[in-house]
Amino acid sequence: MQPEIERNKINTKNNAGKKTSIRGRLRDEYDIQSETIRKGQLEGVLERKTFAQETSVFVGTALVVFGFVGFVVDNLLGAHLSPAHNVIHLVAGALLVWFGFNSEQRAKKCSLICGSFFGVLGVLGFIVGTPGMPSVGTLVRDDSLWLLSPEQLEFGSKDHVIHLVLAAALVGGALMKFRRLRREEI
Repeated sequence: MQPEIERNKINTKNNAGKKTSIRGRLRDEYDIQSETIRKGQLEGVLERKTFAQETSVFVGTALVVFGFVGFVVDNLLGAHLSPAHNVIHLVAGALLVWFGFNSEQRAKKCSLICGSFFGVLGVLGFIVGTPGMPSVGTLVRDDSLWLLSPEQLEFGSKDHVIHLVLAAALVGGALMKFRRLRREEI
């Protein structure tokens, strides 16, 4: 065991100015001896998802669940959920989950596109919306009802707020630039 430690000290002195691999940096940071690293032991740390990917998967999963539950409960969270509205949530959620598991760049692009889409829907809903009575979801008079397609796609005030929250989460998650390494995965 002692020669291994001496060899690592010599190797670190010799490689002082050189760039090391991720595996080498992890080995140095966590003081892991080379014979203790077996194939795949550091895989969880090396292939850790970025915050953009995690946000994309989390929000996408929430949208998929929201879309499926919306077919049963048409006024979930006070939203006006029609079948067409639920399908849009399912498609956006599936895309976010798919690209979230795919790669960091694709997760960022998809999060930015979906976030921008939901942001525009939220802002336009408050600008274009007029007082009215919805025909789907919560059947209460709304001061900011936007009838894209009567009885098919109707957005009320709570829909606009939900869309703006989704936009903030997706765009914020896509723009975050940090990676987390967990010590317990080693």
